[in-house]
Amino acid sequence: MSMTVVFTHWRRTEHLKRIPEQTKTQTLKPNIFVWNNGGEFSCPEADWRIDSSMNVITWPRWFIAAMADTEYVCVADDDLMFKDARVL
Repeated sequence: MSMTVVFTHWRRTEHLKRIPEQTKTQTLKPNIFVWNNGGEFSCPEADWRIDSSMNVITWPRWFIAAMADTEYVCVADDDLMFKDARVL
């Protein structure tokens, strides 16, 4: 089974520093896509990161989710973190 997890980022830089790192600890190792509506930040865990020149709210998550070549896609907010390593 393969999965992509999509996050959008806006003003929660501290969250998005931890969330992708924690997502990579899942027993199922997902691809991570990030749409950055916010400022500069580092996200080495992202397999694909798009830095937008303008805040287009949450719509891009659906556009980049459609680009995933995995069997499943999980769309998550940048204020949620998986509590258990077996969620995915």
